[in-house]
Amino acid sequence: MDFFEQGAAKGNGVLELIGDDVAAFADDLVKDSPTHADIYQESLNDESGHG
Repeated sequence: MDFFEQGAAKGNGVLELIGDDVAAFADDLVKDSPTHADIYQESLNDESGHG
């Protein structure tokens, strides 16, 4: 969020900050985040004692 706040304070628009390819920006933003499936699988492993 700081990224967007700093850009807004400088008067930059969103596309100036992230570029024209919004999907690529979003993909890059979440690329290392666990998915819901990952979190669910981990919770199953924790419950069964295999985590």
